[in-house]
Amino acid sequence: MTATGPSAPDLAATLSDPEWRSLHDFLTGLADETARLVVPAPLHHAFPGAICPQDMADPIAQGFAAIAIHKGDYTSIPADSLYPLLILYRPVFANAVFIVLAPSDRAGPAADRAHTGALTAMMAWARTHASPALVAATTTPHAELSADEALTAMARLIARDLVQQVSDDSGLVAVAETALPFAGTRWFWGDDAGKVAELFCLPTLAAEQPDLASRLIDLVMALSPAGLIHRRIGPADLRVESDDPHDLKVATPFTITFGDLSRGRIQQAIRFNDGRTRPIVCFVPATLTASWRGRPVTCDLAAAIFAQEVKHDGDRVMLRHVSTIRDPGDVTRELATVTCTYSLAADRSTIGFELAVRPARFVTLKDIAVTPGLGDLDQLGHFDTLTTLGSTSRAHIAPALGSLPLSAAAMPYLCLWESRSLPGHAVGVHMAPADAATELSAVTNDEQLTGLRLHYRGRAATRRTPFVVRDTRLVTTGGYYDRAAEYRDLIHDAGDGGWCRDPSMSYDTGVELNAVATWLFFGSTGAYGAVPPDRMTTLRAWYDRHLSLYRDHLRPDDPNVHERIFVRGLAFVILSLDTIARVHPDAGYDRLADRLTNLLLDTQTPVAGDPDAAVFGGGLPDAPWRPELDSQCAALLALGRRACTEPPSTALAAAIAAGVTALRIATPTSSSYGNDPLDHPTIVISRSMDDDDLVDTGFWTYKLGLALRAFHLIDHAATTGRLALPDAIRAHLQQLAATATQALLRAADYRDGLIEVRTSFNAGETNSETQPWAALGLVPHLDRALLDIPAGEALPLSIAITPKA
Repeated sequence: MTATGPSAPDLAATLSDPEWRSLHDFLTGLADETARLVVPAPLHHAFPGAICPQDMADPIAQGFAAIAIHKGDYTSIPADSLYPLLILYRPVFANAVFIVLAPSDRAGPAADRAHTGALTAMMAWARTHASPALVAATTTPHAELSADEALTAMARLIARDLVQQVSDDSGLVAVAETALPFAGTRWFWGDDAGKVAELFCLPTLAAEQPDLASRLIDLVMALSPAGLIHRRIGPADLRVESDDPHDLKVATPFTITFGDLSRGRIQQAIRFNDGRTRPIVCFVPATLTASWRGRPVTCDLAAAIFAQEVKHDGDRVMLRHVSTIRDPGDVTRELATVTCTYSLAADRSTIGFELAVRPARFVTLKDIAVTPGLGDLDQLGHFDTLTTLGSTSRAHIAPALGSLPLSAAAMPYLCLWESRSLPGHAVGVHMAPADAATELSAVTNDEQLTGLRLHYRGRAATRRTPFVVRDTRLVTTGGYYDRAAEYRDLIHDAGDGGWCRDPSMSYDTGVELNAVATWLFFGSTGAYGAVPPDRMTTLRAWYDRHLSLYRDHLRPDDPNVHERIFVRGLAFVILSLDTIARVHPDAGYDRLADRLTNLLLDTQTPVAGDPDAAVFGGGLPDAPWRPELDSQCAALLALGRRACTEPPSTALAAAIAAGVTALRIATPTSSSYGNDPLDHPTIVISRSMDDDDLVDTGFWTYKLGLALRAFHLIDHAATTGRLALPDAIRAHLQQLAATATQALLRAADYRDGLIEVRTSFNAGETNSETQPWAALGLVPHLDRALLDIPAGEALPLSIAITPKA
């Protein structure tokens, strides 16, 4: 049946409403297909031949081009018509009142996700009211697996798809970020090796993969030859993604170099595959001063650039710009050229810099001074601290503004870094100046550091003897920037043309410490047979060294401690201490675990809108920090472990209760933290109980794995009387656990006897962080083995069966 629709005057009145108008304007773009449109009756005069949503019969077979639904009137549509639409069509337009659905294969952008939240309620209503046969025909079959079967199936997928040989000659085994190279990268992360190693420390899994945990720990040790635990390794890589000098882009193993040579601006960023790549440093040529025939000559080198090129030569790329120095009394006369060259190599993370002043024939420039360095510091980070290394190899650390200008003579190394950023996330810019450096100075604006200049001086230059200075630069994220000698050595690391070690420091130090502690625990129990004593000694020495460094770089007395500590990292350090204390009960590890637990409690901050809720903090300087679901759950995991270990504690119980209360169950209907909305309930956290913007969700499934692991331990501590939690908190905990389990299993697939937990509900595969943490959360066998908790009974897991490819 086709409705006649309102008259033209009625249509004009309808379109005076902005929501109706925007719907009309969108549908007008489909005017050539009006015979296959479904629109509300008030718009039928504008779209002759359209039908009402309530009049649809078998809409899939009829092949409508678009179906406009009023959000407040969807229950008037037959459920057997609406349900298949919601499965097979996608939203292509939405506002506060309407949603337009179109076939999934229709080209064009998706709808604004801020207005598509009603789809969740529509789907729930349609599924409930549609005929059972129709619902059954669209339901994915599931397999019921025991906890042991599920854990084995998840672990075997890691061993099959993610564990890989680094190279034929290294002998190292690592965990690939993804089964297949992602975005052209093949990185092996040290912290992910630690996460997988912890899982495979479980004796039942170690029996199936006897040496895997130990070999992954070998990788972590290979990444930490001295004090730093380096972030990852990867193959040599050099790709010119754009050779346009005005918009160049060059990728090396762990950095992206880009910029505009015509403006003398070269920027660098650390490479990631998850959206964190951003410019963190800008290199600039600055100025030249000299004298010619007794007259001063001054030149802004960036403003005087007249030529530039990107030159790719085998495993090297040179970025070059050339400036002209002219006679100030006769600008038509060229006195010299200044060539700045930045060199990149396939097997190094450093960038070499050369500045060459070449006078014209019969010209001698005297008293030359050039000031290349860094620019835009106030825009790219929070650089505030300077570490320098003198000829005696003694490091000096001071506030950058308070210590500049500074003599650079005999200064083989300097680093400008962010002292207020989270440990593991602070940016450092390292430079090894040439011998001609005389001074280091600051560029400021309103007492804010905006640039850093290295002053190089030369007595004279001619065409035959140009004035040339060279230095080497390196950009890292991480920390421990007081270890100047170690970073100096990284700058001078020549590379070997093969596999490269990321000079940046791991931000998940706690994970690596925890993996080693877990292996030592099971190794000491005889679970791995006869372990050579020197292996135990070596691993404990490694653990103690890196634990000591971690302690040395904590800043518990800093103001706003909740913004100065990476909570997730601290939580895993506490877990590691709790574990290794079981091996060495008299070594003081337990006392340190108590002190760090108190520090973790100090990071708790109340949640607005509920005096009984609190979040564990972590953030960035000069910006409102946002709670992270993974940090919250890691903190609860550490506190839950301590609750299972220590005598009952009122402070611990209160902190856990507040942390659990801060977790909510919700269906995120809009983007948050850059994550897509979901169409199902999950657990969320925010600074305010009424805050729907700054909210972190269970979009990434590894966070749900951490949550479940914490919930299991807290529930055990409460059940055994070690943790006094009110009944309401325990009931909420059970609801959170059930919601997190169901949300996580939505991202799980069972195929060929293996379970893959995808990184998110709408992702296509798992990765090296998601799979182990999901396994540890869904099946808490490792924590039970560490605490000697009887296995008990576990409900079977219902996993979606994925059809064979």
